[in-house]
Amino acid sequence: MLAPVFYGVDRVRVPLLASMAAVAVNIVFNALTYQRFGAPGIALGTTLGAVTNYAILRVGLRRVAGPLPVARRTRQSLGLVVANGLMGGLVFGGWWAWQEWVPLALQHGTFAQLGMVATLVGVGFSSYVACLRAFGYPGADLLASLPGKIFKKLRGR
Repeated sequence: MLAPVFYGVDRVRVPLLASMAAVAVNIVFNALTYQRFGAPGIALGTTLGAVTNYAILRVGLRRVAGPLPVARRTRQSLGLVVANGLMGGLVFGGWWAWQEWVPLALQHGTFAQLGMVATLVGVGFSSYVACLRAFGYPGADLLASLPGKIFKKLRGR
């Protein structure tokens, strides 16, 4: 999302260098960890590459446009970090509890698995939206209204 700013001010090398650094971080991390972590390691490598890209573009943007207002953004960023951490922790904890405490015979039932996944998605989504609302994140109310709109649309058919 930051790259077009650099194209607009004719500094096309910054997004190119940021992309190259992101790809390098992604490849190196994945090469070092794919055997140990598997698919989650690849996803983490992709995330680290994206964060690298963003960080380089953000630093470059500061040099091109000067400092950006951060007071409101800091609260919103903190809200995103907390909301993602809470959601991830609840979903991981719920899945771990499912694996540890539910009898193995029940875990392999299709309806039981669907119910568990649906429950975890609901809990994760609800906690995420509630946390974003608590931090005053813009768009949290719209996000909260989406499930109702989807169900309403499905009932209309």
